[in-house]
Amino acid sequence: MTIVAPDTVDPALATQPDAIRAWHWWTITDIRGTSKTICPVGFANPVSHFLQDGPPSAPAELD
Repeated sequence: MTIVAPDTVDPALATQPDAIRAWHWWTITDIRGTSKTICPVGFANPVSHFLQDGPPSAPAELD
């Protein structure tokens, strides 16, 4: 599994920045417990599976 160091992320370099003003590292617990809108809805579920089982053998489709 590849780990991305937080200090290597620069929203200014995003290819599709979508008006990113800030970034934040989230734990699965944070994602599940937030009152903020996280897209796609249910995002924590596939991420939890990826962390537990590793990446899927084929690209995963998120709704």
